[in-house]
Amino acid sequence: MIESGGSQRPPWPAEARRASGLDPAALMAPLRGRGPEVAVLGDVLDRVAAGRPALALIEGEAGIGKTRLLDGALEDAQARGMQVACGRAVELEQSRPFGLVAAAFGCERSSGDPRRTAIADLLASPMGEGGPITVTSDPGLRFRTVDAFADLAEALALAGPLVIGPGRSAVG
Repeated sequence: MIESGGSQRPPWPAEARRASGLDPAALMAPLRGRGPEVAVLGDVLDRVAAGRPALALIEGEAGIGKTRLLDGALEDAQARGMQVACGRAVELEQSRPFGLVAAAFGCERSSGDPRRTAIADLLASPMGEGGPITVTSDPGLRFRTVDAFADLAEALALAGPLVIGPGRSAVG
């Protein structure tokens, strides 16, 4: 990838620049043998940095380096000063609707951002007479939750470039 001014920029740093929530083990070794993929993801980030929408899908068989490739792209986005929303899926959260998205956007009741706190409150399971009311049992609540996530993502994107990556999936 070439920066403006013609200087060669390394695809991704061999070390993490700062605590980022990304997998530090994946950032320890340089990324090798993925030149075309790194270039495509760099182009995607260039589009985002220029204020244009972009989407990249990383898919493939288990063990071929998808997570390392994604972590490198997210680290590159962070190094460019972009907002990065990255969550981690864990097996215990398989049945928790929106768990990965809530983690990526930092939606916790203790958040200092009222939008994130409101989403965390929506995801909390109040007890009704028939048991817990959840986003899977209440279509209206599911809609409000999706709408709240969309509003948050839109507000963040309007404030500056936003890159969303699901991060490592530790499920199955």
